[in-house]
Amino acid sequence: MNISSLVVNLIDKNGLNLAIENLNKIKNCEVIAHQNSQIVVVLECESFDEQIKTFKEIECLENVKGAYMVYNYEDSDVSLKQNFIDEVLNKELKAGVIKYSGNIKV
Repeated sequence: MNISSLVVNLIDKNGLNLAIENLNKIKNCEVIAHQNSQIVVVLECESFDEQIKTFKEIECLENVKGAYMVYNYEDSDVSLKQNFIDEVLNKELKAGVIKYSGNIKV
């Protein structure tokens, strides 16, 4: 589950009610607050791809100047990540086989 909040800026504040109506028609989208030419929206999507698709759909709405992500949370399967971390930490590795790709600054 991906949860994100957006601020949607409108071109013309006179189109606020229509913009709210259009946003409320979008799946996974909930209007939380609005003032003048700005609308705060929360998205709840099942996947990252669905989140991006919804974000793009909002950006393409009539009278939308821009949509800006303020917050994003991705609920991932922590147990899968933990299993990978445990596997890596429990391996006996020689220092020569570990690839370092950073920069050393002196």
